[in-house]
Amino acid sequence: MAMNNKDDGSASGTVGPAQADASSHPKDKLPTVLEESIARREKSVLDDEAAVLSREKLVTAREDTANLREIVSDRREDAVLVREGATQAREGESNVREEAATSREGEIRSAEEALQAGAADHIVMLQQANANLVIASIEAHKQSEQAEAAKVQLHHLAHYDVLTDLPNRMLLQDRLGQAIEGARRQGRQLAVMFLDLDHFKHINDSLGHSVGDRLLRSIAQRLVASVRHSDTVSRQGGDEFLLLLPFIEHAEDAALTAQKMLAALALPHRIDAHELHSSVSIGISIYPGDGQDAETLVKSADTAMYHAKEHGRNNYKFFEPAMNARAVQRQSIEADLRGALERREFVLHYQPKINLRSGKMVGVEALIRWEHPQLGLLLPAQFVSIAEDCGLIVPLGAARSLSSGPGLAAGWLGADHRRR
Repeated sequence: MAMNNKDDGSASGTVGPAQADASSHPKDKLPTVLEESIARREKSVLDDEAAVLSREKLVTAREDTANLREIVSDRREDAVLVREGATQAREGESNVREEAATSREGEIRSAEEALQAGAADHIVMLQQANANLVIASIEAHKQSEQAEAAKVQLHHLAHYDVLTDLPNRMLLQDRLGQAIEGARRQGRQLAVMFLDLDHFKHINDSLGHSVGDRLLRSIAQRLVASVRHSDTVSRQGGDEFLLLLPFIEHAEDAALTAQKMLAALALPHRIDAHELHSSVSIGISIYPGDGQDAETLVKSADTAMYHAKEHGRNNYKFFEPAMNARAVQRQSIEADLRGALERREFVLHYQPKINLRSGKMVGVEALIRWEHPQLGLLLPAQFVSIAEDCGLIVPLGAARSLSSGPGLAAGWLGADHRRR
């Protein structure tokens, strides 16, 4: 049985290597050869396409190179043209220079001929021109000096008082503004003092304005001598002065300065044959308590000055807030006072004069009263000093339109403040 199986297998199902190769080669190898052939053809086509692209790129590169060469050639031609233009321009400039040189030579020759023809006259003309030039230079220098002097003089006139040569209102305002800024930054105080001469109008009226002007100059000199170099004494106009103390530690420093000025002005002024006595009323305001700006400080000092006048004159007063109400009242009375004469608001009250020995009435004394439409009956103490300050006391005393009051009994009102 075993032998039979082996033989069967060898004869029918088992095939040897040589036999297997011989039987499978024609069929199995054919597809492989075809695939390789197709692959080779595709590769050849791809190679051909790559070669075509390479050739096209090469052609494009050659065309670009040719274009670049043309551009370079054009630029070279342009450069040649520019150089030719420059050469022509240089030749033109050279021609112009030659013509100019020729012209100059001609002018020089003409000038030489002219000089030779009239050398003496020309020298005389040059000398005259030189002399005129020197004179003109001297005159120009003098005019320049005069203009500068005039400028300095105008600046001085604009900032200083003509009569006393003290700083005027404009310069004082400028210095006061600067002093306020400095005091604000440094946190310190300063003082403003308003000065008004007492009864100065009487001197002008009795002795004349010339004597009054010389008195003002004398007073200005004493005021300047009474303060420090850092302080400013200014004349505001008329008989009013303003003093700036930019550096004070305490309000008492301003009081000491006011006392020094009162003492200096108490001495007599000798003007011509006259021995004149003057006094001043001073109002003082302190920064920052009495004002934060120049206008308020000056107004406060002015208000305090009027308060000093009302309390006997020849003294000084510091500003107090309560003074504002009185200043407003004073302004109102002054404004009403100007029209009171025309409205016939003043009346006369008569006070009897009695002979003490006989007990008989020997006369009467006329006392003025003001029947104010809003404030009622005002005594002389309430308006006479204001009338004196604003120049209305003379018209008031000379008025003939005063009406009589209610009789003799009414004259006893305010007998201590009478006005005849």
